[in-house]
Amino acid sequence: MKEIKLDILPLIKKLETFLKKGFSHDLMAGNYLSVYKGKGMEFVGFREYSPSDDAMLIDWKASLRAHKPMVRVLQEERNLTVFFLMDVSDSMLTGSHSKLKCEYAAEMIATLSYAIQQVGDNVGIAMFNDKVVDFIPPSPGRHQFYQIVRSLKNPEHYGGKFDISYALEYLVTLGFLEKDSIVFLISDFIGMKPGWDHTLKLAGLKYDLTAIVVRDPVDLRMPSIPGEFELRDPLSGNQLLINPVEAKEGYEREVKKQLAVLQSELKKTASNYLLLETDQEFVNDIITFFRRRLRTH
Repeated sequence: MKEIKLDILPLIKKLETFLKKGFSHDLMAGNYLSVYKGKGMEFVGFREYSPSDDAMLIDWKASLRAHKPMVRVLQEERNLTVFFLMDVSDSMLTGSHSKLKCEYAAEMIATLSYAIQQVGDNVGIAMFNDKVVDFIPPSPGRHQFYQIVRSLKNPEHYGGKFDISYALEYLVTLGFLEKDSIVFLISDFIGMKPGWDHTLKLAGLKYDLTAIVVRDPVDLRMPSIPGEFELRDPLSGNQLLINPVEAKEGYEREVKKQLAVLQSELKKTASNYLLLETDQEFVNDIITFFRRRLRTH
């Protein structure tokens, strides 16, 4: 397989443009900060009181010493851990547009990783098919970001069968993440085997879990093309001759049913759900997701 194409720099530049426009608490890194709170507040010093300050912050002992009103300065303690669990199986190597699902997912992970390391939190990743093919333990810093990008670009990490239950069991039982760590599970969620709901529940009970569903448009809607076509399942290799016009209604009904089941299982543990389509830019969808989560949590 050729090297995975990642077009990350324009995405990062777009985020930085947003931040320069004063949206630091509404977009990506800033919104991430707002949604995923730190573990508390720590005292970092004093400064002179200004009329816009809350009078409750005045420290009277410090004010007496300084002979002027002084307020306590508090800073959010941040040592959060964010972990990406990314599906790299054969199904993620398909696409009807300019990007394969895995390329789209990789760009999204790289962009979020950049935002996370910008605020000083820990970030890590495991890439899986029916086993874990690469694992980078959570760590902070710019070097960690580049290490994740190198892993995402490695073609040897892509392809193979699919077993989401194995990946979730790996996550839960290995114990390398603290309880309530932030976990993003990225997959097209196609071809899940019986028992996936049980392992999803275990992960949802232990972590702050968000399932990000990455779908090509044809995964959701069958094109209305006349004639007969032969389709092949990338996971099983099975082939089927279909008429897209005749199969369209049943196909799309089944897709909606599968996604509804996934959403229902996630709700049982108050986990989150986000659907992304590879022909749509993901930055705005993720920002909208962050804002929605901020309102509901």
